[in-house]
Amino acid sequence: NVPFAVELPPTVSGRFLFLATTDGKLVMMQAATLEVLAETDLGMIPGARPKVAGNFVFAELANKEVRVFRIEDGLPPAGTFQLEGHALAGDPLLLPDNDYLIGRTDGTLIRMNPDGTVSDPVQILGQAIQRGPQNINGRIIVIAIDGSFYQLDSNVEK
Repeated sequence: NVPFAVELPPTVSGRFLFLATTDGKLVMMQAATLEVLAETDLGMIPGARPKVAGNFVFAELANKEVRVFRIEDGLPPAGTFQLEGHALAGDPLLLPDNDYLIGRTDGTLIRMNPDGTVSDPVQILGQAIQRGPQNINGRIIVIAIDGSFYQLDSNVEK
């Protein structure tokens, strides 16, 4: 039994389980035992399940912003970036150079450095994103709202 009220699905990544609670907390638990390893107050209720990529967990807050936390050392804050009324289109993608590529549903792609700092939008597709970015057979793919596929270079606007 989990001692937190949750309405969003949890996220499992490796040996960790991440919860976004109804009282505005991000909780990291040991997946096998459900032991609470860390929790942090987000200040508002999350609007989506936590997303995990590499050593980071991403918490979406009311389509306003994403708060980024390091998994190591108990969820210390790593960065924040604005959503401007849109949601993330999927889990951020860890790139070969250890940067992260992040897609918003409005078609904007953002690059995050390994230290958690975020660039200005690096590419705008011109239509909404349904899903992505994703790595499919070594290719970075974004699926647009109309079902078309966009292949991106891993050095997109570096």
